[in-house]
Formats: sequence, C-alpha cells, structure tokens
Amino acid sequence: MSKKFIAQLLFWLVFFPILFGCNNPTGRPRAVQGVLDLSQWDAARDGLVTLDGEWEFYWNKLLAPDDFKVAAPPEKTGFFPFRATGTAIG
Repeated sequence: MSKKFIAQLLFWLVFFPILFGCNNPTGRPRAVQGVLDLSQWDAARDGLVTLDGEWEFYWNKLLAPDDFKVAAPPEKTGFFPFRATGTAIG
C-alpha cells in the first residue's frame, strides 16, 4: 500500500466519525425553553428520553407543581442548558 492511500484512509477514519457523530441522529426530542414535547414519542418503540435541552431555572427556590397552578407563577431566573452525560449527581 502506498503512503498516499494510508494517509487517505487515516483521514477518513478520523473525519467520518467526527462528521456524523456530532449530531442528534435518532431525532430524540430536546427541551426548548423548558418544554419537552413527547407527543410524537413512543417509549416502547423509541426507548428512553434524555433530559437534554433548556430547562427553566429558579435561583434559590425549591418549587412544587402546585406553585405553578396559581395565577402568578414564580418568576424564573432564566434557562439552564443541560446535557445528560449519564453521570450520577449526589
């Protein structure tokens, strides 16, 4: 094998996974501004859903679902980008 062939082979072995491994190939839903739309998701067919995306953030507050059922829900601090890595916290 020539050096040129080996160089091209190595290039494609490195470039191909980078090109196609950095996207969301399964079309898994992501949270956008605190909303995770699972209306088209079939857990039996599509599997587990990761909690990737933008989640609402409330600084220094522990809130319950009832806190959002009132006419004036709590004021959010902003949105927190989250990427599930499989790492346990706590």
